[in-house]
Amino acid sequence: LWFIRSYILTGDALFPAFAYRPTLENTVIQYGISQYLGLNTSLLNPINFINVFSPLFFLGCVLILYKLKENIKELISLNIFKYFLILFLFYISVQYPYGRYLLGLYLLFIFIASLGLSKILNDFKITKYIINIFLAFFFLYYLINSALVLPYAFGSADKNKYLTRILSKDWSSYYDYSRKFDKYISKKDYVATYGIFGYYYANFHYLDVNFVFDPKRKSFDILKKNGFTKLFIKGGDINYFCKKISLKDCASNHYSLVSSYTPFPRYYLYNIK
Repeated sequence: LWFIRSYILTGDALFPAFAYRPTLENTVIQYGISQYLGLNTSLLNPINFINVFSPLFFLGCVLILYKLKENIKELISLNIFKYFLILFLFYISVQYPYGRYLLGLYLLFIFIASLGLSKILNDFKITKYIINIFLAFFFLYYLINSALVLPYAFGSADKNKYLTRILSKDWSSYYDYSRKFDKYISKKDYVATYGIFGYYYANFHYLDVNFVFDPKRKSFDILKKNGFTKLFIKGGDINYFCKKISLKDCASNHYSLVSSYTPFPRYYLYNIK
């Protein structure tokens, strides 16, 4: 399915494998098969996947030790377990760091943890009460947390304060920094963006400049010709932007500063004249 997806999106079923792509920063991103073959160490890094599991999962991993030999025989007899084991072994030899390739590893662990829990539940009735108490506690925990964020979801609370607090460590994302930007962008604006990858307040029309320019066509005039009314930059001001991608015709009569947020990582919003 990922090969089909790559073909639909890029026209290259093997993308990004064997891809050769020049960037606006005058560098080349090139992948080859040799870069993918080898031990996928990131797949074995517990920091990459351990935080997605619940406490009950870890309890199940410990309880698998009860009747261990019997459990191992049962796991090996399951065809679906064998399938995910083969999937895991395949991805361990392909150096893809993306989360979707952790599926085989996830499912292996879930089978192991589930078997550990089920054996204890069948053999000791008291554990059913203990597990139900755990489940009730987690249900209430997530229910309360969900109820607390409902006012933000329905727009009846200050999303700016909430999301700024929640997302303050996500340096790739755009959020409004005490409304320094949104109030200057109307529904009619078309915003060219640079260096921003996640959107949490962006209720305006935008397009990344990588889809506007290409290595052979890099002129400030292209922004206006394509209907852009504003330029939104993360990382530095207009001089930083023009130098970074070697953009021509960055004359001051082509733009004017609207608003900025100068503490790291620095955001600048410009009008395009």
